[in-house]
Amino acid sequence: MLRALLLVAAALSPLPAIAAPAVNTPISPLKQLRSQPGTDSENQLTLLLVSRADCPYCDFVREEVLTPLLRSDIFGTQLRIRELKIDQEQTVTDAKGIQLSNRAFAQRYKATFTPTLLLLDNKGSSLAKPVVGVANRDMYGFYVERNIRNALHDQ
Repeated sequence: MLRALLLVAAALSPLPAIAAPAVNTPISPLKQLRSQPGTDSENQLTLLLVSRADCPYCDFVREEVLTPLLRSDIFGTQLRIRELKIDQEQTVTDAKGIQLSNRAFAQRYKATFTPTLLLLDNKGSSLAKPVVGVANRDMYGFYVERNIRNALHDQ
């Protein structure tokens, strides 16, 4: 009897909305800072997320700010978005061709707190004040886009 009541209750209850599966747009890891000379992306800026595992704010920045920005393609070929995981044993080639560990590369920019967003040119110069942490989730995307637009305007 109880089983029949549960089945009837389940049949009469409204179904939860089923969301379409999210399109996974992974953010590529940073392998080298400088783009290949002679390509369309030679003068492209790099927006770099310095992150680590088990960082919920890093997840927020990646999923709620950078992935939509990447999907929108609002900055086209002027901007590439990359991620540097400081707790992974990988290497990055800097603008001068020197290989560094992820951690050493981040330390060069004093990016030891995660998440940190860096906006860099192909020479490795920082083009905006790093965005460290997430002080205001509602305004975070605005601050990031403002930094990108200002850097592009100043170039």
